[in-house]
Amino acid sequence: MKLETEILAISSEGIETNRKSSAELGLPYPLLSDPEGRAIEEYTYWDVGRGAALPSVFVTDRYGTLYYQHIADEITRIPDLEEVLSWLEFIQSQCPECSV
Repeated sequence: MKLETEILAISSEGIETNRKSSAELGLPYPLLSDPEGRAIEEYTYWDVGRGAALPSVFVTDRYGTLYYQHIADEITRIPDLEEVLSWLEFIQSQCPECSV
C-alpha cells in the first residue's frame, strides 16, 4: 500500500545549523527551524536542564487531528518505524478515497 504522507522534523536550532545538519544526515524530509520554540511549546516540552526540546513523534491526519503522540526523555526511546507506519496505515484506512 502506498501511503500519502508528509514527514517533517522540528528543531530549536537556526536555519543555517539545520541546513548543515540535514545535509550531513542526508534527511529525506524537511528539518524546520523553531528557535523561538512556538511549535515546540505547543506540541511537546522543553527539557529545561538541557535547554532542548524532548524528542517527540506525532501522527496526525491531513486536517491536524492527532491520532498518536509519544514524547520521550531520550532519542533512543522514540517509537520504531513499524509502530509509526501502523498509525499512518490506520489513518489512511479511515479515508474511503485513499484506502485499498
